[in-house]
Amino acid sequence: MTKDEKTYAIKRIDDLKNTALAKIKDQCTRPAIEIDGETRLALLRAGKVKIRTDARVSDYGKLPRTDDLFDWSAHEWKREFNAVKYDKRAEPICAAAQKVSDEIMLGDGAEALRLIQEFSKTCENI
Repeated sequence: MTKDEKTYAIKRIDDLKNTALAKIKDQCTRPAIEIDGETRLALLRAGKVKIRTDARVSDYGKLPRTDDLFDWSAHEWKREFNAVKYDKRAEPICAAAQKVSDEIMLGDGAEALRLIQEFSKTCENI
């Protein structure tokens, strides 16, 4: 393989790896859920939310806002990324990409092309 062919092949592997890692990241991220006022009211009426145990009356004798008075955690949450799950799924992809890159730099062209095609199929099946 020429230098340009190797450069192209390595870039292709990096692109495939980055696309696969982005898919894995999306799969390992729980999207945020935020409920509106009508839904909050319906949940309160149905008795589905509990009063927080750490809720306190202010120094001025006023109750806290409903956001602070009730525990909404079962019904709404912030976006959450599971790094452990991501690392477990990303590690084989990174290892495979490194193996293909090594073969491109050190091996012959036909074997490198075969490995690129295999790696591409692996990345598509994520």
